[in-house]
This record gives sequence, C-alpha cells and structure tokens, in this order.
Amino acid sequence: MIDTTSEVLEQRIDARRRQAEMLLASASHDTMKVQLCLGLRDLDEASEWLHRDAGARPVHLLLDLAAWRLNSVVQMLRTEAGDAEVCRQAF
Repeated sequence: MIDTTSEVLEQRIDARRRQAEMLLASASHDTMKVQLCLGLRDLDEASEWLHRDAGARPVHLLLDLAAWRLNSVVQMLRTEAGDAEVCRQAF
C-alpha cells in the first residue's frame, strides 16, 4: 500500500523537484524545458493540495503526472545524446 502521510508525500514532491531541476540543467530543447516547467508546476500544485488537507488522491495524481513529464524528458535525453550518466543521476 502507498504511504499517504503528509510527510512522505512532501518528501516525494521535494525529490521530484530536485530531479526536475537537475534535468532542467541538461535540457537542450525547448520541448524538454516546457515539460520540465510543467512538471514543476504540477509539483507546486501537488504541494498546495497537500497543505489544503484535501486528501492524498489529488496529490498522487499530480505526482504521477509530474513523473510522466520528467520521464519523458529522460527518454528524450537518452534518444538525443545517449547520455546514460545524466539519466542514471535523474533516477
């Protein structure tokens, strides 16, 4: 079962933010940068929902959406540069 405590969810949000910021430094195309910015926006919104005590469901959905966006950038980086080191650090 997924842990839904506020502390754990906040840690997951922070971890994804760090990942997005690291990927943003490696992003070479506007498409990648847009996906990363949207992912960061999703994480900000997840944090807002978490602090509203609205329940874990919207937070999990937004975390999943952000993860999808970040994973798509990792795949683009792998395709573009074959830079396995960047991808290893991202996950």
